[in-house]
Amino acid sequence: MDEEVTTESRKETEVAPALIAVHPTGHHIAVAVGPELRIFNLLFFTR
Repeated sequence: MDEEVTTESRKETEVAPALIAVHPTGHHIAVAVGPELRIFNLLFFTR
């Protein structure tokens, strides 16, 4: 009975898996959230 009360009172949250990777030179960054992948060229933004 105690286990049922504890499980019911806990709020379930879903979180998308995420990954951020930076190239060793710091010029490129890759960001993946869930099934989507984005790659950014940071040199383009500094010009």
